[in-house]
Amino acid sequence: MNLISSEIGRLALTIAVLSDFFGLTMLVVFEAMRQGEKEKHYLWYYLLSVFGISTLLFTGLPQVVKWINKRTPEGKTVDQNYIIAIFLAVFLIGFATDFIGAAIGTGPIWLGLAMPNGPPMGVDVMQKTEVILNDFLMPFAYASVGLYTDVFAMTASWNTLVPIFTMVFMAIFSKLVTNAMLARFMEMSYTESFVLSIMLILKGQTEYFLCLHWMDLKIIKIPFFSLIVIMTIIVTVISCPIIDYMYDPTKLYLVNKKRTIEHTMQGSELRILACIYDQESVANLFSFLDFANPTSSNPFTVFTLYLIELVGRGNPMFIDHTKHINAYWDNNNEVIHNAIKHYAEARTDYITVRSFTSVTPNRTMYQDICELALLNKVRFIILPFHKKSITDGSDYSIHIRPGVQSSNANTLSHAPCSVGILACKNDATWGTNPAPMFLRIHRQFVMLFLGGPDAREALLLAGRMVEHPYVSLIVIRFLPSENRGFLKSERKMDDGVVTCFWVQNEWNDKVVYREVFVNNGLDTVSAIQSLNNSTPVDLWIVGRENGIDPILLEGLSDWSENPELGLIGDFLVSMDVNTSGGSVLIVQQQVLRDPQCANPLELSFTVLLLDMSIVLILSNIMRFLLKPLKQPKVISDVLAGIILGPSVLGHNKTFAKNVIPENSRFIIRNIGIIGFMFFLFLTGVKMDVTVITKVRKRLWVNAAGGILIPYIIVPSVASIIKRCTDLGFNKASSTGAIVSAIIITAFPVIYSVLKDMQLLSSEIGRLALTISIIGDVFGLSMIVTFEALKQGEKKMIYVLYYLLTLVGVWIVKRTPQGKLVDQNYVIATLLGVFFMGFTTDFIGAAIGSGPIWLGLAIPDGPPMGETIVQKTEVILNDILMPFAYATIRLQTDVFEMWAYWASLIPVFTLVFSAIVVKLVAVVLVARFMEMTYRDSFTLGFMLSLRGESEFFLCLHWMDLKIIKTPSFSLIVTLIILMTSIACPIINYLYDPTRPYLINKKRTIQHRVQESELRILACIYDQESVANLFSLVDFINPTTNNPFTIFALHLIELLGRATPVFIDHTKYKDVYRDNNNEAVHKAINHYEKAHRDCITMNFFTSVTPNRTMYRDICEIALSNKVELIILPFHKKCIENRYDFSTAVRRVGVQSTNANTLSHAPCSVGILACKNNAAPWGTLPTRISYRVNCVFALLFLGGPDAREALSLVSRMVEHPNVSLIVVRFLANEYEGYEKSERKMDDGVITWFWVKNEKNDKVVYKEVVVRNGFDTVLAIKLLNDSAPIDLWITGRNNGINPILIEGLLEWSENPELGLLGDFLMSLDSGSVLIVQQQVLRNQRVSP
Repeated sequence: MNLISSEIGRLALTIAVLSDFFGLTMLVVFEAMRQGEKEKHYLWYYLLSVFGISTLLFTGLPQVVKWINKRTPEGKTVDQNYIIAIFLAVFLIGFATDFIGAAIGTGPIWLGLAMPNGPPMGVDVMQKTEVILNDFLMPFAYASVGLYTDVFAMTASWNTLVPIFTMVFMAIFSKLVTNAMLARFMEMSYTESFVLSIMLILKGQTEYFLCLHWMDLKIIKIPFFSLIVIMTIIVTVISCPIIDYMYDPTKLYLVNKKRTIEHTMQGSELRILACIYDQESVANLFSFLDFANPTSSNPFTVFTLYLIELVGRGNPMFIDHTKHINAYWDNNNEVIHNAIKHYAEARTDYITVRSFTSVTPNRTMYQDICELALLNKVRFIILPFHKKSITDGSDYSIHIRPGVQSSNANTLSHAPCSVGILACKNDATWGTNPAPMFLRIHRQFVMLFLGGPDAREALLLAGRMVEHPYVSLIVIRFLPSENRGFLKSERKMDDGVVTCFWVQNEWNDKVVYREVFVNNGLDTVSAIQSLNNSTPVDLWIVGRENGIDPILLEGLSDWSENPELGLIGDFLVSMDVNTSGGSVLIVQQQVLRDPQCANPLELSFTVLLLDMSIVLILSNIMRFLLKPLKQPKVISDVLAGIILGPSVLGHNKTFAKNVIPENSRFIIRNIGIIGFMFFLFLTGVKMDVTVITKVRKRLWVNAAGGILIPYIIVPSVASIIKRCTDLGFNKASSTGAIVSAIIITAFPVIYSVLKDMQLLSSEIGRLALTISIIGDVFGLSMIVTFEALKQGEKKMIYVLYYLLTLVGVWIVKRTPQGKLVDQNYVIATLLGVFFMGFTTDFIGAAIGSGPIWLGLAIPDGPPMGETIVQKTEVILNDILMPFAYATIRLQTDVFEMWAYWASLIPVFTLVFSAIVVKLVAVVLVARFMEMTYRDSFTLGFMLSLRGESEFFLCLHWMDLKIIKTPSFSLIVTLIILMTSIACPIINYLYDPTRPYLINKKRTIQHRVQESELRILACIYDQESVANLFSLVDFINPTTNNPFTIFALHLIELLGRATPVFIDHTKYKDVYRDNNNEAVHKAINHYEKAHRDCITMNFFTSVTPNRTMYRDICEIALSNKVELIILPFHKKCIENRYDFSTAVRRVGVQSTNANTLSHAPCSVGILACKNNAAPWGTLPTRISYRVNCVFALLFLGGPDAREALSLVSRMVEHPNVSLIVVRFLANEYEGYEKSERKMDDGVITWFWVKNEKNDKVVYKEVVVRNGFDTVLAIKLLNDSAPIDLWITGRNNGINPILIEGLLEWSENPELGLLGDFLMSLDSGSVLIVQQQVLRNQRVSP
């Protein structure tokens, strides 16, 4: 991550080294304890062995390495034989530690610790092994980790791994929190504390090795190993991006304070940082310092930084030689330090020198340069060029300093001051006076001024140099031949600096100033070449590139070889141009931090993204926390927004400034209003207003009573208190609007909350939805009336204008729409939402009124309504609505509400009285209509729910200045309290599944013989019709044993809000869609063919998948059904026997599972594999003319007895043969006496009944476990072609018979044996569950 040399990176490395000493000690202790678990003397043997090996290594090896280092000449590599000996020692010490029982990697790390790091030995060992290790050996190491990592084994053993997961997770989390708290205690900032703590929980290679070691010792197994490896990966994968996001050490370097030569006051101290890479660069840099002309009146403070690449050690090193005078990294370091010391002693009057050494990787070397410059307020950094010339002064390609070019480029990008790069061609001999350009010889410098900040900085530096007695200066200013290209501001500053320079040096005969006009970059180069050929130049000085007029460089971009020098600088150092051997100094002025990008939180869009990310995360946390309290989504989302708003976190000024600044509130509010518009539009699309024409008088009484009673009482209360309320609230229109909003139950709110509570298809849920639709019709009329009155407060003519416009909009929206659901049509409809919002807002109505009218005008359900809902619902719920809740948050301020509480008491009284009166009125009317107390209160609380619609109206009232922030906050708070209190009460009072589980037995086993059998057949699609009716035929209805069939076609609720239940005996020609009609015709055909023995009733239910089971259970309960038949959730189409490639019926699996849990009778699930037959006149897949073989697998228990009772009917069918296999445990192990007795009774009854029936075969198989059971079934499958397998689900099965089959379960609703039967290559499967009586629920 390039953070080794950063401040926090070094701190983390140091802490890691300290903790590793403790960790190695603890590792030795625990290894010793493990050895002692075998025999006690092993403990002492292990400790003595460890002590002996470590003593030998840490005392003997350093001496050997020192001896090798002394024998190695300066600058040479260590002898190859010594390196090989070290490598052999790694294997030897690994063998030794493994032999004594320690981890095999312990010895090598001790060997590495005992070996002195750094050159020459440490460097050579690293250089010769690092590539082979990283690129060849470590991939094998990671592969060994991968071979042992088995996610499937981990998930299979997850229950046993939960404590281990908790322990590891708590260890990581506690370490994170502890490190952060300690860092804060040491006064680190919050960001740095958190970054340091995350760095210290990074995991990787060491943990993998320890896990492999524990595997060898059998301390852990593969599931545990896989869990630790995956958690290690997750921790590191999550930590690294967080560290990268939170911590950027380079951000500190770019500052807004100007630290340049141009802005240095005359006579003040100039602070320069001179960077040194090798001995050759020392003299060049010091010559430059001398020519910069330090004097007693203009003194210099020079910081010399010797930069060494980090090789042969892990930790970077930074040495301050003023504190550690004799601390040297190597001999070369000592030589350079002595030269610096010599230079400083010769110039003590005007130069102060401080010497540093940095040992760090090349990639992060620039960080030390920038940090030292920042801390010491340096004005100018001087860097050597990455090429150096030794033998020939005119050739730069002789030797390249590795890594220096990228280090220089990064320094230019991040430096907190001005920077110069010195490319020197005259490397004279190293002398006592380290100045290769001898000061007593006259020197000719040339400054090329092309304009811009860099050129101005270079000119001012050249102005200092020309004050040196042995320096002459030629200044060439390049200007475009035509007055174009220059920025006026830059041109003005250039003129000012040049004028100032010329005024100071006008009488100086060592200074020559010229202006050259050019047309392009080729003219610029030609002028430079001409000057080079005519005048011997010792040093070229030029600005890098910032601010240069592009005309002056036009055509030169193809020549760039060294981009860090700029185009002109790169041209000057080229071999074929600079023939005179002149050196080159490239100058870049400090790059200030961009004030617009200094803090990304100052950008409104960035804040918007941050804000919404926090809202989404917090809302999901709130949903998780409030889920046990049965709170709907709207409450958790609004509470999450309020927590971030001015009521909680936003009350802190710093938080509010950074997270919800003023520049983002306007955007959030507007997107939030769009969210409300689309919410109301989609709710209108889902509403079926025609329900009003079909409702019974009872519902009209409930709706009217719940509205009229509050409208009589609450306005009376309002008339008493309105004079006490704040301005804008005491008008009739304002009071009426607020009273209407509180009294009227909004359908959008009821729908969204009941959907979250899964009560849409419940009896009282449907009642509440219908009443809310009736109420909304009245409520919209009242809101229109009060909006008109509000307009009339300005001028009465506006009332007529407003009402006429509404009528016009209504007529337009009632225009018939196109029938085809084309994409363009959907887009046009969505654009219509904006248009209607604009129209209603333009005429003064609430901006959401138009979208909800548009939604109401669009037919609900498929195809149009369903298409619109599917294409927009996800974007609305997950993107737009969070903005809507954020809009509520911005306006809700609890502190302001408390501050004005005295004036809010009338408002509180009005709203509270409206809520209470509404609740009481609904309960009283419900009791009058003879509903139970429980159901009456449930309906009352449902119709008291408040949410999105009320929030939107509150925002609208804020815009109209009907209410202010305190009143808004109060109403929002009361709405949240009302809904958050009502939901748990509803959940407590009303359980729609409670009536389904009864104590009266409704099973095939317990029904009276020769009586009518009542069956509920559930249909999901056309394919399931034939399969279900084939099964009904084989159950053998006759005139003596007639059937009553209730066929229920189940359709998922899409594109509408209100569930639909159609009884086709009453509404014969009412169909949901074409598929529904086709199913109905097939059922009519079947009924006509079996009129003498079957009575058919057909229903259609359009309801959400999650609550579909309730309609099934409701019909079964009300019609006293004894058997429910459900299709399996997979259907075979391409391969008739392969369910692995089958098509899944969406939502059917959960519906089947819930039906099994709540059914008031017995249930069968039919998985039919014969889907090849065409759809015929008689919808049966298995022909009557073919003899069919059915097999019943009897494993005991209520489900098996019910299945046996069912097949006793099937065997009476003339084309059915039956094989009954009863499985018994070896030596009758594991049976309950009562269950065994009932099983024997049923089997005896069945056999007595069918003893003389040659179509019935009865077998008993004794097994020892589940594998024997499976083997017996496979043998039966191979011996005879089975058309239908029948078995009980799982209730009451002897556990011995299914022992070991738990890991095979893929479809738990089928039971273990049923799930196995699905894998066989022949035969359909029928799973039977006997009715579960009240308080005996089974888990699906």
